[in-house]
Amino acid sequence: MVTRSADRGLASVSRASAPPESMQSCTDADGKPWSCGICATRELRNCIRGREVTCEEKALDRYKRMLAICELPDGSDINAWMVR
Repeated sequence: MVTRSADRGLASVSRASAPPESMQSCTDADGKPWSCGICATRELRNCIRGREVTCEEKALDRYKRMLAICELPDGSDINAWMVR
């Protein structure tokens, strides 16, 4: 089972927060915008590196998208990794 995001296909949604959308812009501590969505997508791809991802559906959000806890074959929690 894989969670799906409207704009990037593969995603995991954490227990407490969602990862940025791929084209999302964030603001740094100095108030300057930066491409946090592109950075998050790149880092997630690097973390997974073609390995199989297993997701356990937990609920649906208010838009009826699946919310899931996802892990790698070694048991690494991708959701926790994304918010560290």
